[in-house]
Amino acid sequence: MCFIPTCNNKTALKCLTLAGKNAAFSRTEIHSDVYHLVECDLRDTAQLSAKLDACGVDRQLPTAFIAECVLVYMSAEQSSALVKWIADSFSSVFFVNYEQVLSIIIV
Repeated sequence: MCFIPTCNNKTALKCLTLAGKNAAFSRTEIHSDVYHLVECDLRDTAQLSAKLDACGVDRQLPTAFIAECVLVYMSAEQSSALVKWIADSFSSVFFVNYEQVLSIIIV
């Protein structure tokens, strides 16, 4: 996948339509034959499951989830439920969580 910073949707569309593949843009999502970018409330695992299924995600393949400054905005119960759903839903999964942490130096 190539990432081209641009304000011109035609350039992004050209990038996503590699080898003549179809691409569709909505206000919040991008879909092509080789790439899917979906919006979803991660607290709603039923919605997340439906979105991933609609994109044809194979839950038997090794899968990586990357969360950058996401879980901090959820309650502990909600983030635990999301991580549990991921672990239960994929046969081989890797989860990377990056959160900004306030470091305190005590002298």
